[in-house]
Amino acid sequence: MKNKDRYHCFTELQQENNEGIDYTITIVKRDSNIVVIAPHGGWIECCTAEIATAIAGDDFSLYCFEALHTKNNLHITSTRFDEPKCLSLVSEHKLAVSIHVCYDWEACIYIGGRNKHLKEKLMENFSNASVSAMTAKENNLYSGIDKNNICNLCISGRGLQLEITLGLAHQMVKIPNHDTKYQETTPIFDDFVHVVREVLLAA
Repeated sequence: MKNKDRYHCFTELQQENNEGIDYTITIVKRDSNIVVIAPHGGWIECCTAEIATAIAGDDFSLYCFEALHTKNNLHITSTRFDEPKCLSLVSEHKLAVSIHVCYDWEACIYIGGRNKHLKEKLMENFSNASVSAMTAKENNLYSGIDKNNICNLCISGRGLQLEITLGLAHQMVKIPNHDTKYQETTPIFDDFVHVVREVLLAA
């Protein structure tokens, strides 16, 4: 989801928030050239950490930044997301794949980033799945082509940004009520994860 940022960098965020109380950071390093990241997990962009974790599985490295409540807006836009542990992890991998949710009720995914080859492969594979996908245009909010975007700070400089619309996210998970972060996944969630993993495993 695109939020008006309260903080322009992680140092500002850290001055007013505490790890373990206001947010958590999850890092799993694996013997892989690929890292899957959710820089806006928890109460920032719903279910992105869960989706990133499922895509990473036991094969790819993982990073999740999750807000633990809605007290503060902990969203830092992807071109300024400079949490040191994330920067370090991404810089160690050839490819970074970032997972986001955006405010759009059309059920689809916008495929962005600078890796044109993998964007094409994802579009091809999603055409045979239950998930509607489209390539984010270069002038689109969800294009993810800025060189400073966290997904493009990997070794190759060509990452992937997957922007899941809120409409699709609500089809992928079942949220019991507004007082809990727990999500029960659906077959559409499984289809989405399968398509992305299939492309990444072949990369």
